[in-house]
Amino acid sequence: MAQGGDDVTTQGTDADPLQRVSAQIYRQNAFRVTGLALSSTGREIRRMADRLAVIEKTDGQLPTSDILPLAPAPSAGDIRAALDRLGDPRQRLVDEFFWFWPAQSGGPQDAALAALAAGDPDAAVRHWTTAAQNSDLTVPADAASAVHNLAVLEHVRALDAELAADTAQPDWVSVYRRWGLVLSDDRVWDSLVARIRHAANARLDESLAARIRAALPSALLRIGAEIVVAAIAADDIGRAERQLAAMRDAQLGDTARDALDAALRAAGAPWADQIGRLCDDVVQVATDTQKNGLDQAERILADSAGPLERLDLLLPPEELRGPARTTRSPSTRCVACCVSTRPGTSRTPPTPTPVPPATTCG
Repeated sequence: MAQGGDDVTTQGTDADPLQRVSAQIYRQNAFRVTGLALSSTGREIRRMADRLAVIEKTDGQLPTSDILPLAPAPSAGDIRAALDRLGDPRQRLVDEFFWFWPAQSGGPQDAALAALAAGDPDAAVRHWTTAAQNSDLTVPADAASAVHNLAVLEHVRALDAELAADTAQPDWVSVYRRWGLVLSDDRVWDSLVARIRHAANARLDESLAARIRAALPSALLRIGAEIVVAAIAADDIGRAERQLAAMRDAQLGDTARDALDAALRAAGAPWADQIGRLCDDVVQVATDTQKNGLDQAERILADSAGPLERLDLLLPPEELRGPARTTRSPSTRCVACCVSTRPGTSRTPPTPTPVPPATTCG
């Protein structure tokens, strides 16, 4: 999956604070881009903005994160955009949620985060696994942070591999399992409420934590659908099928099935629209000229084959629900083209290719 894509812009509606979250969430995470700590104050953020202005004038060295530094390194524009996001308390909270929470036990340093900064994520995993498993011996907030951070780390590493078109095969079953543990662990969400309270910002309401919890399955599955579409477009069918299988098996709560259906349909909408426009255009040509209808029917069958194959991979028959859009399907439009042809045409109508069920996605 190539780098790029839409700005993650974590801004969302009140109903869905994760509406704009995408596969770029970690590559554009404000804390990863700037290297600032989650505890950074407004004064520290403004200080970095002033420092950035000086660096741009003097062509100095841009700041980078010690924890999972980005490659390529962020530009000055990337850092400025990240600082702007940190100025919006709601966007900042979402970026905090999708980054690593420090331990709250008051120790001199967070050993897991220190390991990450030293380039040893496996050591960080060991620290967090111990904290999560020994909850009776761990400060509840630290156990919650451990459960949360294990999910974030596995997710960010998997997405980094996907976006870099790495030959490695991320274990997406494990990624979704980690997030399932986050969703079911009330301590994690109590910790998020505590972060909201600590921010003491009038624009942040404690109910925002519950809305993030409710929106998380959809956000995760939308990201997965992006990966599937990119893999299909790159003709990497194996990668697409692995991601789809992991998404279908994900235990992300009662709303996950509907969220998966919506994510896949939205991801496939451009291909469905492409087929619809093709069908409308060629039928219009055949209707206007009242000739060459058979040629136009063949054009529909030929030009829609690729998008139909992609939709068939994305939306297998058992996942299709709702009324079918048969009026714009290639088979129906082929008939329309043939009917529009003037009588007396001696050509034999083309044999329609069986239309995959995915053409009915609506």
